[in-house]
Amino acid sequence: SSSRRRMERIMLLLRSAGFGAAGDESGTRDTADFLDYGAVEQSWTPLHAKLETVGAESVVLHEFTHESGPDPTSVCVNSFPTRTEGVQAPLVRFDASKPAEVYAGTIVYGDQPAESLFERAVQQGGALGVISSYLPDYNDERGYPNSIRFSKLPYDESRHGFGLNVSHRSAQALEKLFETDFPYVKVTIGARFAESRGRTLVARIGGTLPGAGTIAVVGHLDEP
Repeated sequence: SSSRRRMERIMLLLRSAGFGAAGDESGTRDTADFLDYGAVEQSWTPLHAKLETVGAESVVLHEFTHESGPDPTSVCVNSFPTRTEGVQAPLVRFDASKPAEVYAGTIVYGDQPAESLFERAVQQGGALGVISSYLPDYNDERGYPNSIRFSKLPYDESRHGFGLNVSHRSAQALEKLFETDFPYVKVTIGARFAESRGRTLVARIGGTLPGAGTIAVVGHLDEP
């Protein structure tokens, strides 16, 4: 995966800078090692995605074209891929008072978190997927109208549904779509599930004062 390649690249840089393996005979205080934790929750990689309105003036609201492209956070973790040509379906506004069955075969839009929309509309009602405009209160949608929430869906192998998060600006476009006689959207998603292993690269810079304590600097490469 791209994360694994990046970690191996970092290790090469550390080795070239003089970091040895723990327990080797070089005597260096600076060490770098991989720690392997074995099999963990399966990995999920978004490959590409596009959300567009359907009609006389179709508009692409969010899109990225490759794994390392910008803005992949619009697709919720654990979203299943669509068919290659995408899926086109009516957009239905979420209404908690309605029975879940009314969402079957549709794409459901709401301002609730995507994971709660997914549970009700997809898992209980049979919707194809959900689109969420939810943003936590600390996001200033007026100053940052293109902000998008990053979220994760429950893995559901039987439903094969998807979830998308949209910005405030895109939410306004979807709201206008409900004013037309043809509130349809098209969603195209490419994604890959795979087995994964928990792996960490730990580098230690040996200090000169053994009793001074430790400073930890932590980063991760497994999310957009």
